[in-house]
Amino acid sequence: MFDTDPDNFECGGSAQTHASQSAKAFFAAILLIFVLCGLAIHLLAPHIGMAPEVAHRVAGIMLVVCSVYALMLFFWDRVFGRLT
Repeated sequence: MFDTDPDNFECGGSAQTHASQSAKAFFAAILLIFVLCGLAIHLLAPHIGMAPEVAHRVAGIMLVVCSVYALMLFFWDRVFGRLT
């Protein structure tokens, strides 16, 4: 009824590639949003009533999150390529 031989298993490569590209695009969009938000907080802190120290910390945290997302996008195929 079902073929459980791993040599005959097809995962639908094009659908899987499309899903991977969509996930990468999603994370790249989040990366861009975080960069823009961090920059806006850094530049507009005095205008929105935020103390410079707080704005510096928040922008720094956003930069760290962006760095993690950028590393994840860079190593995406190495990490998730082995799982398929």
